[in-house]
Amino acid sequence: MRTFLACGVDVATALRLYEALQPHRAAFGEPSFRWIDPRNYHVTLRFFGDLSRADVERAARAVGPIAAALGPIDCRAGAIVALPGARRPSVIALELESGGAIEALAERANAVLDADFGAPDKPFKAHLTIIRCRNGARVVPPANPVDFELRFDSVALFESSQAPSGARYAVLEEFALRGA
Repeated sequence: MRTFLACGVDVATALRLYEALQPHRAAFGEPSFRWIDPRNYHVTLRFFGDLSRADVERAARAVGPIAAALGPIDCRAGAIVALPGARRPSVIALELESGGAIEALAERANAVLDADFGAPDKPFKAHLTIIRCRNGARVVPPANPVDFELRFDSVALFESSQAPSGARYAVLEEFALRGA
């Protein structure tokens, strides 16, 4: 199963964020851009790719203690950015500022996961994807940032599957950020 580790955005917050993005819809219209369903908003900490159920359980055993040791993460969404860049974007995302807390979570999780799963394929960048770009899309990111507060109370292992309407994510294992 295609698996990733992420902090999910609760549905009520995701819907408020989606509404806050309304002023930007005209700049990112079809057919070049496809807005993400807000119920799928999350911050990916690590992408695994295909894992067996045993691998998911092994990852869960590694992540659980980290989540228990760290408290909830407050962050603020800011600039709208094209990733990996404006000339050939694959996604449009919101940069996230958490005073280093979300980066610390990703770093600690990856440190314990690297031994069993190898190093991540790319370095962590704190962002929340809001749009998928089709080939040939060109972006001029808007100058005004989105000023929106988010709080992450948990981290989860998710399964990603494809459906005709787009990706669907299912929580496999979830861990509260409790702060021991």
